[in-house]
Amino acid sequence: MAADRTSRSIRAYNIFKLGVTLILILIIIILLLRARTGVTPAPQVVVEPTVAVAAPTLSMPEVSDDGTVMLSGTGTPGSKVEIWAGGKKLGEATVGADGTWSFTAPSMEAGDYDFSARVVDASGKTLAESAPLKFTVPALVEAPTLTAPLPGAAITGDTVTLEGTGQPGAEVEILDNGKVVGKAVVQADGTWKFDYKVEPGAHSLAVQNAGDAASASEAINVEVATAPKPAAATGVCSAGNIPMGIDQGATYIVARCEYMALIAQRTGVKLADLIAANPQVTNPSLIYPNQVLNLPPR
Repeated sequence: MAADRTSRSIRAYNIFKLGVTLILILIIIILLLRARTGVTPAPQVVVEPTVAVAAPTLSMPEVSDDGTVMLSGTGTPGSKVEIWAGGKKLGEATVGADGTWSFTAPSMEAGDYDFSARVVDASGKTLAESAPLKFTVPALVEAPTLTAPLPGAAITGDTVTLEGTGQPGAEVEILDNGKVVGKAVVQADGTWKFDYKVEPGAHSLAVQNAGDAASASEAINVEVATAPKPAAATGVCSAGNIPMGIDQGATYIVARCEYMALIAQRTGVKLADLIAANPQVTNPSLIYPNQVLNLPPR
């Protein structure tokens, strides 16, 4: 019995070894077949094509009335452009499909600047840069106002007084129907005044900073009429038309506009004697028509 068990164990062990050997052989065959029919490709390095980027251009900046600086130029469509001035980055813009870009910078202090435009990549590296452009940002001058006369005012006479406000020290121009007719200087308190000699009729008045049409105020319309001439005075004396009073020998009845010096001349007496003969006249410079004066002996 013991011998039979030993014989069966040996056969089972041999069968097991045979199975393992067959499995190993099968694995080796499979690996060999794969090695012959399939080669793992080496990783490929993708090299993106280099796109040439043209240097951007920068046009002459423009400054609006509120001091905003507007810049523009050209470049490679789709590229990013950085705008620099005085060594400081102002901002950036993207070049459009038409090859142009524009950028509006905030108000800048007056002075001289070197502007430039730079094309940069995604990492911020400069790829190309425009030639520097020197430009002077002018000082912002306050636009003047016209506060008088009021719109629709009816003015009589040949002079219209215009008043308004502006930047102290600035020179302003007075406009009538769009034509410069005078100038004034804004005073330290920010006000100005101008007396304008005008012809009768309708006038459209405005004011602007000297040479700066963009700063012109809104025009106001006024109507100027000729001042009426004073009516000729009636009953007013002049040197050549003073009537003579009545000489009664010892007395004299004063006529309209006569005075004692004239009466003395007309009656041939001295003024001092005439005054002395009339102590009732407290003010020799003030006598009245029909007043009776005493005449001194002649």
